[in-house]
Amino acid sequence: MSEWKKLTIGETCLVGDGAHAKVKRVAEGILYLTAKNFNRGELKLDDIDFISEEDYEKLFSKKSKAVTRPQENDILMGIIGSFGNAYRYKANDSFGISSSVAILRPDTSLIHPMFLEYQINSKSFQKIHEAFSSGSVQGYSNIPTIKTMPISVPPIDEQILIAELIGYLNQKIILLRQQNQDLEELAQTLFKRWFVEFEFPVEVKGKTEKVIDCDDDENLLPITSNFLTYKSSGGKMVESELGEIPEGWRLSYIGENIETIGGGTPSTTESAFWEDGELLWYSPTDLTKENSMFSNGSTKKITELGLQKSSAKLFPAYSLLMTSRATVGVLTINTHEACTNQGFITLIPNSNLSIGFLYNWLKSKLKTVHNLASGSTFPEISKTDFRNIEVLLATPYVHSQFDKSIMPIFKSIENNTKEIQTLTQLRDTLLPKLMSGELRVNSK
Repeated sequence: MSEWKKLTIGETCLVGDGAHAKVKRVAEGILYLTAKNFNRGELKLDDIDFISEEDYEKLFSKKSKAVTRPQENDILMGIIGSFGNAYRYKANDSFGISSSVAILRPDTSLIHPMFLEYQINSKSFQKIHEAFSSGSVQGYSNIPTIKTMPISVPPIDEQILIAELIGYLNQKIILLRQQNQDLEELAQTLFKRWFVEFEFPVEVKGKTEKVIDCDDDENLLPITSNFLTYKSSGGKMVESELGEIPEGWRLSYIGENIETIGGGTPSTTESAFWEDGELLWYSPTDLTKENSMFSNGSTKKITELGLQKSSAKLFPAYSLLMTSRATVGVLTINTHEACTNQGFITLIPNSNLSIGFLYNWLKSKLKTVHNLASGSTFPEISKTDFRNIEVLLATPYVHSQFDKSIMPIFKSIENNTKEIQTLTQLRDTLLPKLMSGELRVNSK
């Protein structure tokens, strides 16, 4: 450890921030990001703005001597509101940033960019950042304060080894998340083909059509000369309130076909409801933080007594959780028995409507869910309104065949999610030990 130095960010980096001027947003153009768009090593692009190319070149001029235009290997970190999360600017990135984002331009003779990114994302640095932050409504830092923050700096060759190890784990996590995103899109495409376009596979024998048995086929069922799709092959359609639907299908309400339950919160002043609790108890932040189809656990747990003394209700593994207030419509599937607070509607699958169908159906209905949410303080959808959402039901055989087709995709996503959790735990265990020098790496 004697060769490790205690330096400040200002001693190892040039420090700047994004645009301070009022920036006009446009419908299309150059991405313009704020602190909320940065996560640990990743960009969050679900809520973004654009600015014109003219404004971008004016605000982030290459000719400017100030550190305002991000360049490759700069470390970007939020300093207002969503603060502390660091992201390393890549060669193929192109976006502007607001003044809520600081730019750290490392002196590469002193500090490796990837090492700096991982150090800033470490829990030890997060604690330092919180101690330096202020703000009555939202936490913030400023550039002079950022420059004074201390960091531990080992020799550059050790920095590279640490960065390569953490980088390998991060890359594995990113690839698995991308796989899951692709698989989920595949599942939604399959759902749309079957239940929106009515193009589920059928086998044609003579003049008769039969929905094929998916047991003999893999996920997407190849369409060959013997296998056609229902509507395109002339499958019989009948009139309904929705328009034409396949014969034998019917329109219903989701509440008439599945059980839905709510949740509750045990008194937080009663330690007996919480201490040594073993029952998973979800709050909406568990879902918004993970943003994953499957969830293996919750941040908080309650006791049996806490369950009995509140309106929280246990539901089985592989139920479908949906946030129902404030941030409405975030979904996950629990892999263990659990309960929730009052900010959820939980759907319980059954032998007629599987978790594979329910998840994809609800994904397709989120616009309806958002439209039904109301409230003066924050949006909320009632259980009654939710249960009255219409659902188009196929014949039991079609549902069973869809389930056989979709579940291998879901299983792959679940397995990937478990691997992501294992790798994340390993990374988060190693990172503080590596950054403090408690655990050393060498090239031998």
